[in-house]
Amino acid sequence: MKPDKIASLLVAFNEVSEEQPFGPGVDVYKVAGKIFAILSAEDKPPALSLKCEPMLALELREEFKAVIPGYHLNKVHWNTVILDGTVPDKEVKNMISHSYEQVLKGLPKALRERISRSGGCYDLKTELPQGSSLDCISLRRRSNSVVAPSLTKQIDDRRDLRH
Repeated sequence: MKPDKIASLLVAFNEVSEEQPFGPGVDVYKVAGKIFAILSAEDKPPALSLKCEPMLALELREEFKAVIPGYHLNKVHWNTVILDGTVPDKEVKNMISHSYEQVLKGLPKALRERISRSGGCYDLKTELPQGSSLDCISLRRRSNSVVAPSLTKQIDDRRDLRH
């Protein structure tokens, strides 16, 4: 997937801002002031850093050689995707949506609800094959089950232990 297409997907989420705090060539995408994606479009090859649930981050790194621990980021919660064409576009889209969700979940409840009510999730239906009907939650679950079938249950079990 080309960097300009990725940039279009990133800004399509609700309440996303684009900044260049690290200088030209590194675009930072935030939701409600919190970073969920960093696109280094001028790198050769380009790279995209995304927030990720820790267990899923490990699974993605095992599945795809182009997915590495976050470059200059917390390696537990961030992956960097080298955009060399080896990760399918659909999987990159899933990772982007998951990153947005991860940051959205960390926002204060009132802010999270306001963003969700106003359509906080990017509508990937127009980008996915005909017949797909995915919202943000089912997209994450589908991503988890495609990448690692047992991961969805492990994540749910971990969440149950925390509550």
